[in-house]
Amino acid sequence: MRENSFRVVFYASKILAAKLRNPAKRCANPFTPHPPLKTDCATPRVPEAVLHSSFVGVVLAAREAVAMALNPVDRKVLNTAFGMSSAANEPLSPDAVRLKLGGINEEDFYVSLEIMEGDGLIETSRKLARRPSNFWVTSRGVVKLLEENGQRPAIQAAVEKAIVAKPNSTLSEIAGAVAQSPLIVAAIVETLEDWGEIDVQRGLGVELQVSGVHPALRRRVQEAGR
Repeated sequence: MRENSFRVVFYASKILAAKLRNPAKRCANPFTPHPPLKTDCATPRVPEAVLHSSFVGVVLAAREAVAMALNPVDRKVLNTAFGMSSAANEPLSPDAVRLKLGGINEEDFYVSLEIMEGDGLIETSRKLARRPSNFWVTSRGVVKLLEENGQRPAIQAAVEKAIVAKPNSTLSEIAGAVAQSPLIVAAIVETLEDWGEIDVQRGLGVELQVSGVHPALRRRVQEAGR
């Protein structure tokens, strides 16, 4: 009985490992007409040693750790796209970004886009059936890059200080005060808005403008200045 149980577990683990090692055949066209969910396309980036662990807790912890940090391929794609977004300030052509990267496998590139879209780091527009016609880095993606590059604390503190000093600042005024690109400042402003620490006014053809600062942000800025 114990031997039969061992065989069932052994063969089940081999089947699972084989599926995870070869996702490309199942994910040849990662972009579908509908927004993709997190799929098995992300699994080849999980260290193979994790797959052979017998402890569920270790597996879950490892997956959580992978989700927290960008994979090197994703980081390279996102950094390149962000640099091009900063220069062009318009949606990016996947072909142009891949050409700029140079040497990246096409399948890896599109799988990377799918993973990052699932994580909310990029957003795509699908005017074409098989592949997106363009994409752009979201505010969450910009903040993620700033975090991984160790730049977020200083930039966010400067943006917060500028907002508290002039609560009705426009995006360009804040960007000028902190000497950062509007793309970066907009990402920080939208993050503070999501946290419920500021109110933001938007309008068609009108520049983003801070319309209110909440007490929590004022306190944090005051405490940081002591």
